[in-house]
Amino acid sequence: MNMNRAWKIFALALTIKLSVLAFFLHARPGLTNWGVNESGMIARSLVLNHSYGGAFHDARGPTAWLAPAYPSIVAAIFSIFGIQSHAAAIVLLILNCLLSAITAVVVMKIGTRCFSETVGFLSAILWAVSPTAAVTELILWDSCLAALFVSLAIWMTVKLEPESGVRDYSYCGAMWGCAGLVSPSLLAPFLPILLVLYVRNRNAKQLLILALAMLLIITPWTLRNFVAFHTLMPIRSNGWAEIYFG
Repeated sequence: MNMNRAWKIFALALTIKLSVLAFFLHARPGLTNWGVNESGMIARSLVLNHSYGGAFHDARGPTAWLAPAYPSIVAAIFSIFGIQSHAAAIVLLILNCLLSAITAVVVMKIGTRCFSETVGFLSAILWAVSPTAAVTELILWDSCLAALFVSLAIWMTVKLEPESGVRDYSYCGAMWGCAGLVSPSLLAPFLPILLVLYVRNRNAKQLLILALAMLLIITPWTLRNFVAFHTLMPIRSNGWAEIYFG
């Protein structure tokens, strides 16, 4: 894939997304209000109490309401720009735009790998101008990070070949595990993908390595939840709440 084209797509997507953000920050200044934002509350607890807890204003003790990746990033931003501050919100919204622009490049790589350079280019353009993607960039939430990580996981998966080595399958599985630590819902296609790879390659050893690498990444957080709550709770605890609100 032409790297010059990738940089152009990145620059175009970032320009569009930052322009949309600037417009809405002027039209809707309330975008930077934290309110009852669970990721902000957990990040606050991480900075002030050095504990992953307090997902709600009246909550105390440990929590698994959200997967750990995004609140940890928010906590890092809080430690530099202030806890639940206007500046921290601006930085996180700009980060959303940056992550989404990188996702456009990954989308182009996936389209090029699976179909053609033309399909990859058009897919990236559609991502760059997508109203749906633009909405997620205006929210202080993990959506843009999740889109990037699942795109990277899919890209690493479609690059796998029957002759790919242990390292390739390990890295791919690890990326799926990292995606799960952003949002466990991203792991929904993992088993079907394993099935497709098995039908294509008929190599159970490679797929076992991929699956074990994914499990290796998510196991420490699952063990943390078991120690904190004395029950098996992979990654996060609000699955039924998500179904109810959905």
